[in-house]
Amino acid sequence: MNSALLARKDFWVGLFFVLFGLVTYWTALDYPTGSALRMGPGYFPRIVAGLLVPVGLIVLWGTWRTEGECIERIRPRPLLAVTLAVLVFVFVNRLGILVSATLVVVIAATGSPETRWREVAISVIVLNLFVYLVFVRGLGLQFPLFPRM
Repeated sequence: MNSALLARKDFWVGLFFVLFGLVTYWTALDYPTGSALRMGPGYFPRIVAGLLVPVGLIVLWGTWRTEGECIERIRPRPLLAVTLAVLVFVFVNRLGILVSATLVVVIAATGSPETRWREVAISVIVLNLFVYLVFVRGLGLQFPLFPRM
């Protein structure tokens, strides 16, 4: 594999999609799938993973076929913030869905020096309302809302 390929944005995006899809699918194996009419907690992650992996493979394949934009330089702050936010969300069963969603937004927001905290607060409120209304009330999924004591 040549170094010019490794410097391309589309290569890393495709690789991320494939790896994230595989890890998501593997993690979702611990949850019951259910059916399309009565979705279990593993249903949606498996669907997303099933879409991410082929999209990532298509992007990777396109990397060899077309010219693409190169990465200027890696900025560790956003990379660390997003990685930490995803890892926090993995512990949703321990922290509760509302606390996890709040932490994900706040941690991810620290990745940019241009963050406006009023917008972050509004995003947290909207996301938590959406999560509660759609997943807990609407779909009846059994997510713990708050940390288990």
